[in-house]
Order: sequence, then C-alpha cells, then structure tokens
Amino acid sequence: MFAGAVQRLRARGYTAIRVALGILVSATIFLATGELLTRQLAVIDRLNGIPRHLYLATSIPDLPFVLRPENTVRVRNFTVHVNRLGLRGPETTKIPPAGRRRILALGDSVVYGEGLEEADSFPTLLERELNVRGGEASEVLNGAAPGYNTESELAYLREVGLALAPSELVLGVSLNDFTPTPGLTPFGFLTVDSAERSHLPWLSNHSEFYMLVRWLIAYGRGGLWYQRAARQAKPPTTPFEERWPAIDRAIAMMHKRFYAAPSGPGWESVRRALAGLRNLARARGLQLSVVIFPEKDQVELPEPNHDPQRQWLALCTEFELRCLDLLPAFAAAAAPDGPLFQDTQHPNAAGMRIAARAVADFLRP
Repeated sequence: MFAGAVQRLRARGYTAIRVALGILVSATIFLATGELLTRQLAVIDRLNGIPRHLYLATSIPDLPFVLRPENTVRVRNFTVHVNRLGLRGPETTKIPPAGRRRILALGDSVVYGEGLEEADSFPTLLERELNVRGGEASEVLNGAAPGYNTESELAYLREVGLALAPSELVLGVSLNDFTPTPGLTPFGFLTVDSAERSHLPWLSNHSEFYMLVRWLIAYGRGGLWYQRAARQAKPPTTPFEERWPAIDRAIAMMHKRFYAAPSGPGWESVRRALAGLRNLARARGLQLSVVIFPEKDQVELPEPNHDPQRQWLALCTEFELRCLDLLPAFAAAAAPDGPLFQDTQHPNAAGMRIAARAVADFLRP
C-alpha cells in the first residue's frame, strides 16, 4: 500500500512537472511569436507615429538628437528623406556654390513639415517663392526637427548649422517652443521624462512586444498622454470648436493659458536661447529673421486670443530682431482657401503656401 501511494505521488509529480513544462514552453512560444510579429510588422513604430530610426542620439548639451543622415522612412501618410548632411530634403553641398543665397531654416515639427510631403514643406515652398521672384538664386535648407525648442535650435545652429555656411537664418517659432525638447530612450523613443530615459524596466529597452502590451494596458486605463490631455479640454463653445478633436482644444487652451502671463523655466529658456541666437548671428554677420506661426484656433475662431503673438513680438523688440507675425496672412486667407491646418499647430499644404509667400515678401532685399 505504501509503495502504491509513493508511485501515485510520483505520478502526480511527473504530471505537474509536465504541465509546468508545457505552460513554460507555450508561454515561451507565445512571447517569442509576439516579439517576432511585433518587430516584423513594425507595430511599435506604426503606433508611435515616428519611426525610431529617423533619429540619432547625440551627447551635445541642449541637442539630444538630430535626424539620421542618408535615411528615407515612411511616416504614417508621408515620406521623409534625410540627406547625407542630416537635413530633410534633397542632396546638396556642404558649402554653397558661389553666387547662391543660402538660407538655413530652424524650427520644430512645423518647419520640418510634419504630416507633409517634402514638396509641401515650408523650406521647399519658401525656396520656390524666392526663386520665382528673380534675383540671386536662393537655396533654403531644412534644419528643423520634430520636438526641438528654441534652445535646441540654438544648439543645432552652433554645432551643425554654421558649418553649412548659410548667409541668412529663418527661425520658425511654434507656440509650444517653451516646452522641453524630448530625449531618446535607449530603445529610441522620444520622451520629455528624464526618468524614462534611464530608469525604465529592462524589458522596455529590449522587447517591443512588452512595450506593445504596456501601451495597450495604458490605453485601456486612459493613461496615454493624449488621453490625459483630452480630458482637460473644455467643452466646445462654438461651431468651429465642435469640429475639433478634444486633444486639439486641450493643446490650444494650454498654450493660451501659458501666454497670458509667461514665466518659469520654459519662458526663461526661450529668452536665453533667443538672445543666444541673436548674438551668434551677429557675431557671424548673418541676418536672422524670426517668423511666428499661428495656431488653428487663432485663425478659425471669430474672437481669437493673440497673447502669444504679443509676447513674441515684445521679445523681438526687446532683443532688436526682425520679426514677422504670420497670423494676419493666415487670417486673411482662411475663408477663401478653406482649412489651413492639419491639427492645432501644423499647417497643411495650403497653409504652408501662405507662410512661404509671406516670408518671401518679408525677406525681399
């Protein structure tokens, strides 16, 4: 009897071990298959909206990343080609040929051309507008990248842009330029949270399937950044706002609230960087023009908030800079040209054509 009991216990132990091994093997196959499919289908980059291999991390202070040279990627519904100099746009020489007017456009995702094909980006359209006006042949380089703020644009000019020998600079101002520039995690994701760049779980920087599951859980809980921001949006009060997604209303509200009385580290970084851009341009004998892009609510609402433009124009006066406010040009064209924006901040192709014409007139000798 005792021997039979021992045999039954052994049999149960073997069964438990076989079940455990089966579960372990099944889990391993499931996780490996999930990882393989997530990587093969580029699920993370599709959901993130920005392919990670578009960026190259740097160790330069205030310039956490640049565009990866000699790279062509498909980003959602548009294509980005980065030339060998690390600029979005066609190939060109490091030094301009004699007799060519070279303008370096600095900025963030607006100047870079987020959501637009290269032919519809601001630098490309500005170059076209300048050349159809005659005079010296002009070339406009796209020195912008999504996520840059004014400090990053200064660092880019100092570390990269000056070597391209521009004769003029155009600084494209977006109304979120007071926010920090994101950095890259070891896995290539952009984040403004410094802790996420160094203290994420090990799997976050090695497993795409883990990141997918983590994002899905966060999405189900409403914890992704755009879900949190959308909850802060005020209810629409006009027929115009009713057509906007909640995230657009939330971003517009956040920016206008800041510019009612700008202060804090973000505004101090803007002031410091703008002074640095002015001083560097003067030291190198470069003309610097500041161009302020409006946001959608400022163009479409019947009684828009102009506080951001007033604050930036005041800075231009204080620092003795040539400054162009694009809001009047956008407002004048809004009705006949139809929608001019893709979202709160980013003009569409029609909006960029308006910006390019206005800036070309502003830059005319």
